[in-house]
Amino acid sequence: MDMISNEQKTGMSPAYDYPQAVYTAAPRLIEADFKLPSTGAWWYDGSNPAVDRKLTLGRLVTNAGSSIKALMAETAQVNGKFPSNQEAFNNFADDYLDQIWPSLNGTEGGGYMYGGLKPPGSGTTEPTV
Repeated sequence: MDMISNEQKTGMSPAYDYPQAVYTAAPRLIEADFKLPSTGAWWYDGSNPAVDRKLTLGRLVTNAGSSIKALMAETAQVNGKFPSNQEAFNNFADDYLDQIWPSLNGTEGGGYMYGGLKPPGSGTTEPTV
């Protein structure tokens, strides 16, 4: 499949707004690669940085609403467990995403293109996390 990767974009306002950073026209497959947590190395480096819930969930929801595939890398430890901050986020996200799933499921091609999710500055508010 013809695709392009847009890794760890920065300088966007708001920070989770991946569609603003994407320069690839459809019908190419568009993928946003980012990591959990948003700081530190792409691999487990022995640290346990805090997870920015608003940024990470905002990226997932915004990508879902604009047909951008989200590839979120997690930094597992050698034994396969996640550092406690990532584990706490995963448990929170599991419950949170279950609650909003009806608004995310089946949004392929929807969202921004068909009047769904509204871009910043359109009179809507950012997600509350």
